[in-house]
Amino acid sequence: MRHGTRSAYSRGCRCHECRGASRDHQRLRRLAAGRKPQRPGSSFGDDFPERFWARVTTGPGCWLWSGATKNGRYGYVQFRGRIWAAHRVAWHLTHGEIPPGLVICHKCDVEQCCRPDHLFVGTQADNMRDMREKGRARNGTGRAGRETHCLHGHSMADPYVNPRGIRICRTCRADGRKRYLEKRAATLDESVTAQSQQVNQ
Repeated sequence: MRHGTRSAYSRGCRCHECRGASRDHQRLRRLAAGRKPQRPGSSFGDDFPERFWARVTTGPGCWLWSGATKNGRYGYVQFRGRIWAAHRVAWHLTHGEIPPGLVICHKCDVEQCCRPDHLFVGTQADNMRDMREKGRARNGTGRAGRETHCLHGHSMADPYVNPRGIRICRTCRADGRKRYLEKRAATLDESVTAQSQQVNQ
């Protein structure tokens, strides 16, 4: 980016030289205020590991993340300028860099667990194989494939199997299709009524 280039969200120049000078200026301001300069790539400075583990509830079993979560499932934290899953940060702080292309899996199957000895590194294929072996797959090889009734009590003796291999209750699928068609017909009727009123006016 050449000098003098401005972005839509910034009033100043965004070239590499000016951006570097801005970072140096921020570092000097932190030093003048008696604060430690931030480590490159760190979100909270040198005390990040202490602040991270303070959000983890330790115990004899799983160490659960008590910070922010996504839909009540995996924990999330800002690290190195972006959002990381909490269990990945726990592995990184304990064992070092995560090899490219690999994922961090749970031995305990507890999504908010950050205990390092409950985690292992592997490929996404390893993660999927571990899920199938533990009966957590949604297709016919997991626990959902052995269920005899759906959540609404309908028999799953002859389920509908979608292209991804997921078993779906035929009765629930037909009910959902019926509700969709009724809602669509009502919407079309309202649209036709509104158009006819406009024509009459």
